[in-house]
This record gives sequence, structure tokens and C-alpha cells, in this order.
Amino acid sequence: MLKHNLIPSAGHSGQCISETNVGFAFDRSEVAAAGPSFFGKVKTFCREKGHGFIIPKEEGDLIFVHISDIDGDYIPKAGDDVTFKKCLIPPKNEKYSAIHVKIVHAAEGVMHETWDAPIHHDH
Repeated sequence: MLKHNLIPSAGHSGQCISETNVGFAFDRSEVAAAGPSFFGKVKTFCREKGHGFIIPKEEGDLIFVHISDIDGDYIPKAGDDVTFKKCLIPPKNEKYSAIHVKIVHAAEGVMHETWDAPIHHDH
């Protein structure tokens, strides 16, 4: 039986690396990417803080999303419908992080900025 030691990979919150006692390592985000897609709605997302949360369509806890796990040209806003994959967050593996997050329907009446647009501060 293989013993797993789960550690986050450097520089990317959505990538989960697993090392076994035989020295083999695999990227769990690749496994998650091959798995099912889930649907949800963005509850919050702060570009400046670099993270937010998704309300899953299925029952369950809010799902954390890191800025580096957003796919596409537009910054998510509260109310956006999204698809995503799930990856357990080490070291406890009790909660999930959303990876490969894609906006499938933008919230009505909300302006969406692109990643290359300057950050606007609300005062």
C-alpha cells in the first residue's frame, strides 16, 4: 500500500501534488481536470485580494477560488454562473478549491472587466 504525503505545489493554489513513499509524484489538479464539471454561482470575488467563493449548485459548503484558477478573459462578479472542477485543499483534505473556473452566464446588469483593465477602487 502506498503512503501519500499531500503538499501544495509552489505558486498555484489549485494544483495539489501528491508524493508517495516510492518517490512517484502526480498532480491532483490533472486528475480533477479529468473529472466531472460542477455548476455554481459566484458569491464573492475580489481581484485585489486574489480570491473569492462559489456557491455550488449542489448542497454543500462554499468553495474557495483563487485568482490563478480562473479561465477566460473576464473577472468574475457576484451572481455569475460558472462551471468548475474541484480539488481537495491539503493538508486536511476536508474542503475543496475550485479550479478551471469558467463564466458560463454573466450576471445581468453587471459590468465585467477584463484582466488587462486597470483596477478600479470603489470609494
